[in-house]
Amino acid sequence: MTDLTLAVLEPGKISSHESSLPLWSVFTGPDLALPLIEASTPRDAQCEALKALLANPQTTELALEQQNVIYHEDHPRHVDARTRTVRVLPFSNLQRALNKAAVYNCPEAIRILLEFAVEECRLQAKDLVDRTLVIPVIKKGQDKIFKSLVTAYPPALSLNLGDRGLPLDFALDQDHLNIVTVLLEHGVDIRSTTKPFRRSRWSESRLFLGVDDYGTRLSELLIEQGFPIAGSGALHHAAEGGRTVAMRFLIERGARVNEFMPADGIQGNESERKLLASWTPMHAAASKRQLDAMALLRSSGAPDDILDAHSRTPQDVLNQSERTLDDLKSLPSIYASTRGIWEVLLGEDFALPLTQAALAEDVKSLQQLLADPKTIELALMEQHTIYSRDEPRADKPMPEGWSHVSAMPYTNLSRILTRAAINGHAEAVSLLLSFAKKKCKLRLSSLIDRMFVVPIVRARQTAVFDAVVTAYPETVRLNLGHWGYMLDLVVNFRNWDMVATVLEHGVDPNGLTKNRRPKGSYPSSWLCWAAGARGTRLMKVLVSKHNLPVNGSGALHRCAEFGTLDTMQFLLDHGADVDEILSEEGITSQKKALHASWTPMHFAASRGQVEARELLQNAGAKEDVKDVEDRTPGDLLISRDEEAGL
Repeated sequence: MTDLTLAVLEPGKISSHESSLPLWSVFTGPDLALPLIEASTPRDAQCEALKALLANPQTTELALEQQNVIYHEDHPRHVDARTRTVRVLPFSNLQRALNKAAVYNCPEAIRILLEFAVEECRLQAKDLVDRTLVIPVIKKGQDKIFKSLVTAYPPALSLNLGDRGLPLDFALDQDHLNIVTVLLEHGVDIRSTTKPFRRSRWSESRLFLGVDDYGTRLSELLIEQGFPIAGSGALHHAAEGGRTVAMRFLIERGARVNEFMPADGIQGNESERKLLASWTPMHAAASKRQLDAMALLRSSGAPDDILDAHSRTPQDVLNQSERTLDDLKSLPSIYASTRGIWEVLLGEDFALPLTQAALAEDVKSLQQLLADPKTIELALMEQHTIYSRDEPRADKPMPEGWSHVSAMPYTNLSRILTRAAINGHAEAVSLLLSFAKKKCKLRLSSLIDRMFVVPIVRARQTAVFDAVVTAYPETVRLNLGHWGYMLDLVVNFRNWDMVATVLEHGVDPNGLTKNRRPKGSYPSSWLCWAAGARGTRLMKVLVSKHNLPVNGSGALHRCAEFGTLDTMQFLLDHGADVDEILSEEGITSQKKALHASWTPMHFAASRGQVEARELLQNAGAKEDVKDVEDRTPGDLLISRDEEAGL
């Protein structure tokens, strides 16, 4: 392992390195702002701990201090890789806190931190709301966070995101229509896009975007921006997709149920344009067997006897359509669809109000819906649900907007629960699990399985994971197929908080089955790996609950190297030998022989960890121990300072 010091980091410049630390961690040295970072990712919605910390006058100076931070990470080259390539750049601790709050989807923390920045730190919002903050927020579709940012700093609405264009371009590219809605609510014109994006096959009007969004708010905004319903093809688009909510909205505002679209605005070859130009919305609904959409059109006065270019009525088109609800298979199968993961494959989402309340984390509305006895039957109803979507492939071309998807029957409850979990809505997940157990009389084991848990761990939704384990403690012992057991999974994704949760519930740390044992460099051990975790939670459960020995683990050496003082103190309180020299056997660093001759004091000195050295000195550590190169910790410190030009 290459020694990493502040000397190798050029001030103010981006540099690339190998690291196992998580995003927005301090790359080297102690994390001086750890309490601020932890308080910015709160589990309490009111952020009381953060407010108390920001009320301390000393926090202002700490918030403005810069540290070298990991702000970008590449995917590991293989699933068992212990490190991945990261990019490092100086950031203020306040910037780190904001980005962490965004990662953990804490809009209230964002609001409080921005107020603190302006009022106490005398900063301008533009100094903090930049592309490193905005891009991940849009990419994850975090509309509440995005709304907090543009409210505090309106110019973020037109922020230059580099090759991603403007926020509107990026939101459309990622198909996050909730972000598009926020942009339009704040006055952004949908015509201001600088990059091409998908369009409806019926016309060039952008009103179809409102049809694809849940609810009608985006449609209202697009109509306000001057997109007329007539000639937009929006009703055709909605009928084809079975979007009955959008259809009602359009019909109530004057959409003609027997409208034809001009061929010159329709996508496709000449014969396709000629055919689609002869279709009414009823034909469009019939082509996809959207029976509810057909019934709605019929009740709104749509005729059944209009012939298309092939002399077919809507009923004829229905009879000839290739895919029907009856054709859908009960086992997992592959289909072609324009819809996204965890959406209904065909027809409308019968549980749409429940879906909207859970995804918007509208707790009051969700509680009211779950209290209605009719919701039980609706929640247990099965609909074919997309659970996987293939990326476009050159060898399997698909029409624009279409993809191969995998789908199978899911209950509405299971589908909504999964979507809420992946999006980090812990409170909604808790309410849904309680409803499943108490009202639906379900065993939670029927909902909490591999398909549900793995995406939560992948998305690092720690609060959701804790909520699931609280509701169903057996989650920590799930057999996850090729992933192994739960401990294998959370160790593989290096989520220290999830690992701590699993171990706190009694899982044996020696129970790993997939050869993914946590790796530290000095040497390979659980405690050495845990030394890299934020805070002492994981270390405490390993030492206090599972009685893993401190000495011989290399944990104190690694803590001294990275300056994690709180964990060092915990280890010293539990008998760590301040002068321990590790056996060469098991050390995985490149300088194996050298590091096998180092005490914790050597490791602290090699990184210039002054406070770590002081803590070891106060604990009685010797300063005259020499390594195989005949150097004391003091010699290492002098060499380091000389390399840094100090």
